[in-house]
Amino acid sequence: VAFWRPTGKHMQNLPELLEKYPNLYFDLSLGTRQILVDGMHVMAKHKKLFQDFINKYAKRLVVGSDMVLTRNREKTIGWMTKILIAMRQQFETQRFRFDLASAYSKYYKKGTDQDGYIDGLALHANTLEQIYLSTPQKLLGFAH
Repeated sequence: VAFWRPTGKHMQNLPELLEKYPNLYFDLSLGTRQILVDGMHVMAKHKKLFQDFINKYAKRLVVGSDMVLTRNREKTIGWMTKILIAMRQQFETQRFRFDLASAYSKYYKKGTDQDGYIDGLALHANTLEQIYLSTPQKLLGFAH
């Protein structure tokens, strides 16, 4: 919830919570469809803030899909793959295209790129390794 208002008090409190509680971890997932598209736009708009936060606290952050599997016909393997790829592109690239953010999509937001281009965070390789692999391994008890 803090990510929706990146300059608000909840986001400002996250570093304090992480410093105070050494066993506290956060998931960077944004949900699906509208929540995901809106969240990606918020993160793009406040790119530096999110880059700094994720780089600083990578050992306390993980990337989850937040993908609840239901009988919704939309949730095919292709759709799930598309969502996961977009999430990775957000963290790994400078700019990416996400068709759910395109003008033809019902999730398109006026004032954004009509072709669905969104600025990514282009995080450092060691940060990506931490949020994708090292921290989840630690949480699951696989780390040495």
